[in-house]
Amino acid sequence: MNKKMIQGECLCRSIQIEMEDDFKYAFYCHCSLCRRRTGSAFSSIGGIESEKINVIQGESLLFREGETADGYRAICSKCHSPLFSVLMDRKRTHVNFGALKNEPSRKPDHHIYIDSKASWYEIQDSLPQFAKLPN
Repeated sequence: MNKKMIQGECLCRSIQIEMEDDFKYAFYCHCSLCRRRTGSAFSSIGGIESEKINVIQGESLLFREGETADGYRAICSKCHSPLFSVLMDRKRTHVNFGALKNEPSRKPDHHIYIDSKASWYEIQDSLPQFAKLPN
């Protein structure tokens, strides 16, 4: 059975991405790095196997920030939008849900790194909260 495909893009629309709607998990991250990277109180992220995501336009504009053998953060070199992070020996990709044009079927179902969340932000839902990463 074919999975639904989801598209995403950077702010200037120069980079287009596409992936199967097959996120294994989704969460809200409140760590200080995500806050600084997004300019928001948290980042909304979905995790998917890396082979299920493709850059379908603008590959040459993709800046691989902090690239190592383990992975990198994919950012548009024109508008600096964060799109996704490749990690776990490049086997898993964390997609920024804010870059998606379609709604994924999996929604964030927990909060992580709440010990470092912005003091001015109050979590208003009843989703599970974890000080760091859940076990």
